[in-house]
Amino acid sequence: KKDGTISFVQAVNPPVGGLDGVLEWIEEKKKYLRDPAAARARGERFPKGILVAGLPGSGKSLLAKKVAAELSLPLIRFHLGMILGGLVGESEANLDRALKLAEAVSPCVVWIDEIEKELGGTQGKGETDGGVGNRILARLLNWMQENDRQCLLFATANRVQNLPRELTRAGRISKKFYTFLPMHEECVAILRQIVRREGE
Repeated sequence: KKDGTISFVQAVNPPVGGLDGVLEWIEEKKKYLRDPAAARARGERFPKGILVAGLPGSGKSLLAKKVAAELSLPLIRFHLGMILGGLVGESEANLDRALKLAEAVSPCVVWIDEIEKELGGTQGKGETDGGVGNRILARLLNWMQENDRQCLLFATANRVQNLPRELTRAGRISKKFYTFLPMHEECVAILRQIVRREGE
């Protein structure tokens, strides 16, 4: 609350239509959370991260809340662009503090909305920011790779081409979904959910 880098979000669980792939994935992860020990014995692991990309207004942010609600996990919104500080080492300390808090409340969902824009605030040219942006990105990537505290990173993006390639490497992002304009079947499913909601 004081520094604005993270905030707790009330997870809601509204009905959604046209996103069957995401809903099926959620059901698979529910099985893991019901019995983590048995899941690990089968060789399954808690997912590292999800990237949901698509057009603005296509339900990406709503999905973050739904995933957290369906999995019964707290939802933490991470304002990555707010970690930058004016003192030497302050930005890195802000990032470390935010990540440690996420780990303290794990298992949880860590939501970074429009991650390509958030990273735009941390990626500098090297000469102008003293390499802070590069160090911040490297720190975040290392945490994504090594994090074993069941912190599920949920990242949304409008323009995936603006993301650093190393961000979406295997071992950091477990699953990618795309929310493009709905086809006929998806439109029908969405309309049914709207009619059902209005009738309640």
